[in-house]
Amino acid sequence: MKKVLFVLPIILLVSVLIVGGCAKPAPNLVPPPTGTDLLNKAFKESGGQTVDLVVDQEIRDVTVDMFNWWMVKGNIQPYYRVWWPEMHYEANFVKHGDKMGVIIKEMIWPYYTEFDCNIITQGIAFLNPDGVQIGQLVHTPKASAKGITLNSVFTFPAKTPQSFIDAMRVHCKGEMQDFTRFLPELYKQVNAKAELTPDMVPPPTGTDLLNKAFEESGGQTVDLVVDQEVAGVTADMFMWWMHAAIQPYYRVWWPEMHYEVIMLPSGPIIKEMIWPYYTEFRCNLLQLPPTQVGIGFLTPDDQKIGQLVHTPTASAKGITLNSVFTFPAKTPQSFIDAMRVHCKGEMQDFARFLPELYKQKGPK
Repeated sequence: MKKVLFVLPIILLVSVLIVGGCAKPAPNLVPPPTGTDLLNKAFKESGGQTVDLVVDQEIRDVTVDMFNWWMVKGNIQPYYRVWWPEMHYEANFVKHGDKMGVIIKEMIWPYYTEFDCNIITQGIAFLNPDGVQIGQLVHTPKASAKGITLNSVFTFPAKTPQSFIDAMRVHCKGEMQDFTRFLPELYKQVNAKAELTPDMVPPPTGTDLLNKAFEESGGQTVDLVVDQEVAGVTADMFMWWMHAAIQPYYRVWWPEMHYEVIMLPSGPIIKEMIWPYYTEFRCNLLQLPPTQVGIGFLTPDDQKIGQLVHTPTASAKGITLNSVFTFPAKTPQSFIDAMRVHCKGEMQDFARFLPELYKQKGPK
């Protein structure tokens, strides 16, 4: 896949001027809720009342036929990760009784959101866990001199927070403007039944890569070892985070790449971006000595396909951290390399927030 300029909307922190220099702003220790939770809560509180968000924009070099080929004729699922891949993670068609639906996983920055939807004319209906419609989105494209004008009308529960509505406006503009980058060429290549160029091939999920590698590896494994120093963090802070704080504060930790942790009796499900591989790790907790912490990676039928063990050791500046990943031997090198980069990025982010979070929420 052609390298995509990795630009994510990051909250800008403004330094406070003080005598002699600038004070470093305190980290934001309040994790954003998921968009899914916001909408379901708003639906319960809105008494059937709704609010509309209307977004009008022009999209250059895209025709109505291209837009409908993408949205209406089923091509959004196989090529979803080609479309604004920093924010779009997975789209899977499902059946809701006699209706066709789609589950969409995306970032409405800063709200990680999973939309469970029914497909309706020129749009989708948003559903709650009981299958009740709580909102909808309808797109109306019209030909223009430069491409199309697009009218998008979102209907949300009336109590939907304004911050989510504003985030959706920004998201809608960003994703629709990204069509100019790839849709004309993808439409041309697919309809010509040509072999897709690398930039038009969506990356698989990390989950699929690991499960496929497990099937092909015959029980053989490969290790990835990452050693690094993490400044400003103690071993007590690290172990507290891994044992007690990772679920409620997960989105505080490198929020551009970390999306959700769901704790099940068997262990956590971790949703994150191992760039460019969106990955959902199904895990169990390993029984290890008290100086170590780790998880096992599982297949959908609970076979162990790998593991991760962290060993923190006190150092002059904080901790030295030894992280050993064990993957199936046939795991693509591109995923292993991506995990090395990810591990360094996430662990270095601890210095930004963990000391203050531990001070406020850690054991007294």
